[in-house]
Amino acid sequence: MQTDFEIVIVGGGMVGGVLAQALASDGWQVAVVEAASKEASPSFDERVTALSEGSWRYLSSLGLVTEIGKHAEPIREVRVSDRGYLGLTRITAAEMGVAALGRVVANRHLQRALMSQPVAKQITYIQPARFVGMSEQADLLSVEIREGESTRTLTTRLLVAADGMNSAVCQAVGIKTRQIDYEQDAIIARVMPARAHQGIAFERFTDSGPLAVLPMHEGQCSVVWTAWRE
Repeated sequence: MQTDFEIVIVGGGMVGGVLAQALASDGWQVAVVEAASKEASPSFDERVTALSEGSWRYLSSLGLVTEIGKHAEPIREVRVSDRGYLGLTRITAAEMGVAALGRVVANRHLQRALMSQPVAKQITYIQPARFVGMSEQADLLSVEIREGESTRTLTTRLLVAADGMNSAVCQAVGIKTRQIDYEQDAIIARVMPARAHQGIAFERFTDSGPLAVLPMHEGQCSVVWTAWRE
């Protein structure tokens, strides 16, 4: 039976966006339904993502690193220590035989790369729009979405839930999740150190959780401090 799209992905964040790129690269007709507008997506803000070398290679295979690489800072060394104990563990890219252990990039640059790729023109972004419900008809799915005050139905053979922790798609199909509250909050900040970071990432384990300092582009660092909730 004829469908509007072969695959519909609900959620256009990093997971849904990269998946759409990969599927479109293989020739699939893909639609991405995203609740936020392109200018106000909560997934693509000034927070950063630390991409492992394996993830970087995968993004490279999709042709995404040309744009991302302009703003990504290589991690050349990682230093890990534990509060209350002597010594630390050092891991360097040179010892591992790689150019970098990973790379740190602001999320908004990931969005720009996902939207600017040639293959992105083969992806239909429907946003802002929300998933309302779905029904099965023979060998296809009817997916109802809401755009503003109006609703429309998309037909597809596969529906992907990439809409986050409180997934409306998972709730609609009865997929249950279990949440554990660790009673901790992560405080995230961007700082300019007095000395050059030299591509070194620090991770310090403390009683309240890990404290990480990640090297960023243009000499800045991203600090992620996990603390007990007051």
